[in-house]
Order: sequence, then structure tokens, then C-alpha cells
Amino acid sequence: MPTRTVTHTLKDRRGVITFLCGPDPSWSPRTVAEVISDIRSGVHQYVVPWPDQNTEVHVVGDPDGPYVRTDRDTTPANNLDELPVAPRAEMDPETVKEIDKSQVLEPDNTSANIDEAQQARVKDPLWFLARQWQTGEFEAENGGSPAQVDVAWTSYPIDGLVRADSVETLDPVDPLDYRVEQEMDGTSPAWRSERLEYLFGVSGSGWELRAESYHGHGLDWYHFDADEVPAEPTGGRQETRRVVPTALTVNGMPHPRWWRFEESATYLEDAVDPEPNLLSMLIPEFLYIDANNWFTVPLEEAVGNIRRMDSVTVVDAFGVSTTLQPVPPSTSWRVFVLSSDGAGSLDGAVLFMPNVAGGLMEGEVIEEIALVRDEDANVVWAVEKYYFDEDAGMRRSRGDMASTGGDAPDDTSEAQEGDIPSYQLSSHVAEHWIPYVPRLIEGQGANPTQTYLRRARSLETADAAHPQYRGRLIADSWRINEEEAPRTGIRIRRLWRFARASDGTVRFWIGRRKDPATREPTSGLNFDFLSQ
Repeated sequence: MPTRTVTHTLKDRRGVITFLCGPDPSWSPRTVAEVISDIRSGVHQYVVPWPDQNTEVHVVGDPDGPYVRTDRDTTPANNLDELPVAPRAEMDPETVKEIDKSQVLEPDNTSANIDEAQQARVKDPLWFLARQWQTGEFEAENGGSPAQVDVAWTSYPIDGLVRADSVETLDPVDPLDYRVEQEMDGTSPAWRSERLEYLFGVSGSGWELRAESYHGHGLDWYHFDADEVPAEPTGGRQETRRVVPTALTVNGMPHPRWWRFEESATYLEDAVDPEPNLLSMLIPEFLYIDANNWFTVPLEEAVGNIRRMDSVTVVDAFGVSTTLQPVPPSTSWRVFVLSSDGAGSLDGAVLFMPNVAGGLMEGEVIEEIALVRDEDANVVWAVEKYYFDEDAGMRRSRGDMASTGGDAPDDTSEAQEGDIPSYQLSSHVAEHWIPYVPRLIEGQGANPTQTYLRRARSLETADAAHPQYRGRLIADSWRINEEEAPRTGIRIRRLWRFARASDGTVRFWIGRRKDPATREPTSGLNFDFLSQ
């Protein structure tokens, strides 16, 4: 077995030997853990040369862990402690770096009595007072941090769907948008063609909610208003829970510990907006000043229910209990609160969580129209881009969105010298551009001013049996409210949709969706002109 000579040691601040050193730089210095491994595995033997004899270094087991020692006499002392400390100046610089990396600062009790340590005395209390003044802690309201929150609530199931004045039973696993948008024989009971959006309601446990402005995408609680607020709802399930609140954390907010640098990925003071607005200034102020005063209390709730918070009690670190009151109905700023429109008093204690489709996927568009205003002609054009051919069972395109070409008369003859220009009453407009003209709403008295848009025709041969349009969207919309056709234009589509229900089963349906439209080309309609 190869023998290594030990002449020096390295110790930590407590005097514990951490390295054994010798004259051979190929292995010196070597950590005690490595020496123990060498000795136990029989790879190397370590010997200390004394003036009168050589002693072997051996491993001793101990409850606090094994250590190495050598014995040159009969005393209980470890004679390795008598070896001199290795001179760091004679060591290789890389070796010194490795030694420094292995040094660990560990606290150690100098006395068995820990009362003085628990007092956490400081040598300079004025420094801490200055830091408290600097951070504004002397301006506090002596409030404690929340330690626990006791919450009690009642959940009321919503099990009814109202479409076209008929009440349907809601399956708890079905996504609500699937049941609302689902068509029956090509028609949608909840679709209001004059408003180009869905109108429906839900009910249950005495509650009645309605949604009047659902455009076919992103159904959520804010689409609903309360029609009926019961004084004593029925069928509720009461629950209580004790929760430990957690501090609100947002990317970019200051770290709560001193000398801890935040991540540079979020820097709100460097506003991207070249013209900073009020919101871009309020968000950094909230994060830098007030974010550490907000806490979150997560609570699970089954979707498809109305939850009424019965009580919320916060216990702070000093044991003081505070009962939180909901946002009163008279407050103008109410987040997550349903509007009641005089149907009853609703405060911030009522929350509605509809069972909407998660991970909704949209497939092929089977029908699409665009509504564009033509101020020169004083009409609104419904440009039919796609429609679904029921006989062929496939989608068909009605040509380019532009009004030029299409079904225009084919006149390729060149004008000859001496030809007389012909008078045209109006120019040609492509067949898939269906006009909507303004009409007065009846019953307005002697001076009517309000109008609606009535479907008309630009093709003389079109009639009820052979209409100018082909799809269901225009067929259903013989009348459209004037305000539903903005100057920027809108797009309405019928398209396939796919989602999974709460039990994992799949749902396919055809839904309708209204979105802003890109600017479309003009119709090119002219009146009273000469053509060569």
C-alpha cells in the first residue's frame, strides 16, 4: 500500500482539522473526508514522521462523524493537533482557492445558556431606528400582518338556461357557451339577429341572471346582470374554511429583503408607451408602495355556482380579529360584483363562476359576412364572403370581397371614335354585396328621428324564392339596429367549435362570433353618370 507522509495540517476557526498536508504536491493538501476514504478503502496509508518514531494516521468513529488521529504517546490527545499549520504562501494559488471554497462559516454556541442569544441584542440600535425612519415605518397604523383568515360561504347551483323564452335544464358538466351557442336545425335560439349577438339567461336556487351582450367569444361572469335577487335563496350548501393568507407577489415589485436585487426582466419604470398615461403611472406606484400591503386568500369553488360570502374574519399576528365587510352596493367601484339594475341589493359578497369551456378550439369558418358603411350611398353593405351550401354539404366562396368583377356584365368591346357616351342610372355592384337601407322606426310621434337598417336588394331579378344572399346570417338578419353597424365595420362568422366538458367528454358545435373588421374596399356605387 503506498504511503503518504503528513507534516502539516489546516484547521477551521474552531480548531478542527480540515486538511492534511505533506511535502508531495501531487496529493497535498487533501481534505479529511478524502483521507478517511483512502484509509478505509486501503488505497493509501498516511504516516506522521516524528523525531523518535513514525506513527500511522487512522480513522476513529464518533457519534458526530468519523475523524482522523494519530497516537505517539499514551495520552488521550490527538497528536495531529501538534503538527504545524501549513504555510499558505508556499502553496499553489489554485490550491489556495480550492481551500478557501471549502471553508464554511458555521455558528457555534460558546455557552449552554441561550437566553442572551434569544434577546437579539444589537450594538447600534440607532442604526435600526434610522432605517425604520427611512422606510416610513414610524408612519404606520400599528396594524399587524394577517396570520389566518376564517371564511364562511354558501354556494347555490345554477341549473337552468333560458333561450328564446324557453327554459332548459343545464347539465353540470356541459360548458355554458356550448349550450348557449348550440344551433338547432341551423338556427340559434339565443342569437338576436337585430343586435348581432347572443341574448340568454341562467337561473337556479331562486336566482335569475341574464346576458345581453355576448358576442360569441370569451364568455365570463361580467357578461351577466342580475334580474332576480332572492331574499332567501334555496338549495344552498354552506361551507367554512380556515386559510393562511399569502402576500401578493407581482413581477417587478420590490423584494421584501434588504440587499436583494429584483429580476431585471420586468422594469415598470421604463414605460414602453412614448406618451405615459395615468395607468402607466399608477401601476408602478402601486407595486413600489402598496403591493406589500395586499394578501391573497385562495378558495376553491365548483363552477356553475353562485357563491355568497357569509363572513370573512382576519386574525393578525397580535391576535386581533377583524371582520371584513363586503363592498356596499352604493360604491361606484366594485370589482367582480354583478350588476342588479334595481332587481335587488347586490354587494361584493356575491360572486358568479359560470362553467365555461376551457381550451376552446375554433375550426373552419363555414359562413362569414362583413358589415361596412357607405356614406356616399347612404347604405350599409353586408358583404357575403362565404356561405354553406346545404345541398352540397360544403362551404362555398362568393368571390373576392371587392365589388369589382364578379357578376358584372361582360362588355369587352372597345370604344370607337365617334361613339356617343351612354347615360347610366347607376353603376353595377357585385351580387354578394347586399344593401341595408335606413327606415324610420314606427311609433315615434310627429317628428320621428330613430331609424333601423332594413335588408334590401341591388339585383333586380332577386325575389323571395331566389334571394340575393345565400347564407343564414343575412337570411336571419332582415332587420339590424342602426348602432350595430359602426363606421369601422364588423365581421360576423359561423364556425365549428370544439371543447371538452368537465367529465372529459368532447363537445362539437357551430357557434357565431362578432368581431371588429378590417377596412373593406368601397362598393363603387355611382348614380347618374355617363360611360363611354
